[in-house]
Amino acid sequence: MQSQSQFLSAENPYLLEDNILFLVLIGKRNFHTYLISDQEASRCRTNFKNIIQRHPDDECHEAYFGLAKIYFHLNRLELAYDCVSKACKMRNRDRVYLLWKCLISFYIVSFGNLHSVEDPTEIPLLKKQMQDCYSTLIISVDLNP
Repeated sequence: MQSQSQFLSAENPYLLEDNILFLVLIGKRNFHTYLISDQEASRCRTNFKNIIQRHPDDECHEAYFGLAKIYFHLNRLELAYDCVSKACKMRNRDRVYLLWKCLISFYIVSFGNLHSVEDPTEIPLLKKQMQDCYSTLIISVDLNP
């Protein structure tokens, strides 16, 4: 069991992930696009794509997850969702991956489909995305820490 000081240590990777998630969930539309610089996003995106391209048969879940986070910060939510889904398929019991999948789904439902309410034909897709967000959250909550 971690002590309070170990948990609050800057070297705890879960603390950083949690803080980023809380900052993003403040609810400001597109706030998440200001968390990293364009130069850093471009460099990281190139590196992750190169890793995946060089090792197509390997399970490069870290590269897909990193790419998902980059696309999320670039507000390319559908690409982010595709990448995080691939990472989750490779590591289906990773709580951080699942929480990010849920977060990206939440953003797609909340901000990516604002026009859906005007077009009734898009309601089934919106319902599917909401269900996916909910089921991913349930799976992540059910995992033991």
